[in-house]
Amino acid sequence: MKNHSNVPSPFQGRCALCIASLFFLLASSPVFLRAQEFRATLSGAVSDPSGGTVPNAVVTAQENSTQLSYTGRTNSTGWYYIPYVLPGTYTMTVEAKGFRTFIQKNVTVTTAQSQGLNFSLEVGALSEKVIVTLPSDVLDTAGGSAGAVLTTTEIQNAPLNGRQIYMLLGTTPGSQFLQTQFGASGYSGTRGWDVSNNYSIGGGVQGYNEFLLNGTSITIMTGFGSEGTWMVAPNNDAIQELNIITIPYDARYGDTMGGIVNIVTKSGANDFHGDLYEYLENGVFNANNFENNFNGVPRQDTHQHQYGGTFGGPIVKNKAFFFGSFEGYWENIPFTTLTSVPPAYLRFQPGSSGIDFSQTGYTIYDPLTTVCNSGGTLGNCPGNNYSRTAFPNDTIPANRISAAGAALLNLFPLPNINTSSLVQNYIASYVLERSGSSQDCPRGFFKDEAIGASSLILALAMRHRTSCLWRNGHQGIVARLRQTA
Repeated sequence: MKNHSNVPSPFQGRCALCIASLFFLLASSPVFLRAQEFRATLSGAVSDPSGGTVPNAVVTAQENSTQLSYTGRTNSTGWYYIPYVLPGTYTMTVEAKGFRTFIQKNVTVTTAQSQGLNFSLEVGALSEKVIVTLPSDVLDTAGGSAGAVLTTTEIQNAPLNGRQIYMLLGTTPGSQFLQTQFGASGYSGTRGWDVSNNYSIGGGVQGYNEFLLNGTSITIMTGFGSEGTWMVAPNNDAIQELNIITIPYDARYGDTMGGIVNIVTKSGANDFHGDLYEYLENGVFNANNFENNFNGVPRQDTHQHQYGGTFGGPIVKNKAFFFGSFEGYWENIPFTTLTSVPPAYLRFQPGSSGIDFSQTGYTIYDPLTTVCNSGGTLGNCPGNNYSRTAFPNDTIPANRISAAGAALLNLFPLPNINTSSLVQNYIASYVLERSGSSQDCPRGFFKDEAIGASSLILALAMRHRTSCLWRNGHQGIVARLRQTA
């Protein structure tokens, strides 16, 4: 419970205008964003040495890195209640007349939890302090949900190839990634841009899970793709906490029959912090595959670069903070392919009499000799009874060959296996090149001390860009796909 001063502040008007503007933008958006509360609740009892209740005690929770504080006061039964506490590590202070000040450090507050923390005060002067530095055991005493919480340390130390945060869902009991077919040219689910609904969380129904980012649903619903698919996978280094709820008994989660995944992004703090990283996979030590070795095709190297960084800090210390991140991705992957190309004897050579098809086993007919055998015209032939005359010696003469067509045919490489065959006569490794980038500006906090209340402004801007380039081993033939969002 927070005591609000009645002293007016210039910030109040500006804050009201900001909130009104934000509400208007959200209300006018074509997509309605459903939200769940991702902040936590602290509650518990304050007692004296005999176990009796201590009314009117002031309980303060102060976040260590931002100094953002929340205050509550015990009621007549010695019970306090502090809602809307942002996840983080806090120092709890309990003050009551006739008792020593109790300070509990290193209290971890996790996402969307109703956490209970009781305090026992010692008789003495308020100026005397009892300081406990060991981490406290904070229990979820009010919520009926169960699951697991992964912290920043656990997330960053996990060996995630592709840095797809949702691959960690499989580390929770009763949860499973249901995808069974993998491949770099197809679906993997392990890369940062992959999306999927192919999960069962806590034994729930596949496709009915809900994914939240800072309390806002980022789950695809009916009409926008596969239901139960996440739309955003934040940069791992921008994530403060991943909360996986396998048993969502709380009424606020009543709109899903599966599990709940709630991601909380980092914010800035009173000190500037940042990091840079690159993850490199170099194929120089990779072995060639069997197909290439068997056909004498050299190995093509695999390269994967995943790089980026984060940076955050104060705008105004103890009042306003910023945090942003960037991640880039580039890879090239070789694939061995067996395909068909025109053999040498079907390619026109200047000075020759034409192209001889006798080796193919097919008879080639002259399209200019087409006649209607049923007495009609070429445009109106009863029964479509047409016939043509074969080229002499099954050879298309040189004067009937298109120069443009012959040049296009020569763009294809010559067969390197089964050289006289028409099909499956070329084997090669082609390279898929992919690149992408994402930037997110997760959130900022603003504190107005004039009114004694903490205000949170959450701004999330994310941009994702991917580009793919396939080089299929056929000289001069390159297909390029590009998508921006």
